[in-house]
Amino acid sequence: MATSLITRLKKRASWIFFTQPEQELSTLENTGETQPAPALERYKLYIDLYKFYLDLAVKVVTVYYAGLGVFLTYFFSQFDPSNKRTTLLLGVPIILGALLGEFFDRLYHKSEVFHREASKLKKSLQIEVGPEVMFWQGSIKISIFLFFLPSSILLVILVVRLLR
Repeated sequence: MATSLITRLKKRASWIFFTQPEQELSTLENTGETQPAPALERYKLYIDLYKFYLDLAVKVVTVYYAGLGVFLTYFFSQFDPSNKRTTLLLGVPIILGALLGEFFDRLYHKSEVFHREASKLKKSLQIEVGPEVMFWQGSIKISIFLFFLPSSILLVILVVRLLR
């Protein structure tokens, strides 16, 4: 049962960005499977989503900084100050950082929906402990900062190099 729940979770991982939780979970409940306690299964799904998105935040920040380090090392080792076209390549990590920052900003706003729905389920199941959304939201805010910081610095470097 837990394996099929995780499989469904991975297949439908992007639903939190595009639909309301009630719509998607009602679809999951109507699959014809016999579920002993639908509210408990929904609560387990929310906990799995919490772990998935927290893990996603850590992995995306790590991969972004690894790629940024490789890109900047190569860029500055091969940099020719007389060629302004190569300077425009700094736009790639600027745009990537801005897009990832925007993605995580949307994830932050969706985490409020997650918190509201998980709190309702926690109260209905009379469970005292649940996923701590404040930690998740804090890690998302830090991720947003970590994406926009190098983008801002690279934007300043790009403007200074182009104006010379």
